[in-house]
Amino acid sequence: MSYTVIGPLFFGSSNDLFERFSYASDPAQVAIDLSRAKIWEASAVASLDAIETK
Repeated sequence: MSYTVIGPLFFGSSNDLFERFSYASDPAQVAIDLSRAKIWEASAVASLDAIETK
């Protein structure tokens, strides 16, 4: 399973990103393609860390 993130990631979009994943039905290994994303600040990185942990 893979997800592609497109566009800017910042404080306002970080929570929305966290809610876009299907944690219960996703397999143990998930790829997140950030090649078309722009990470603007530390809260976006923290959100990605939370996604990885969950």
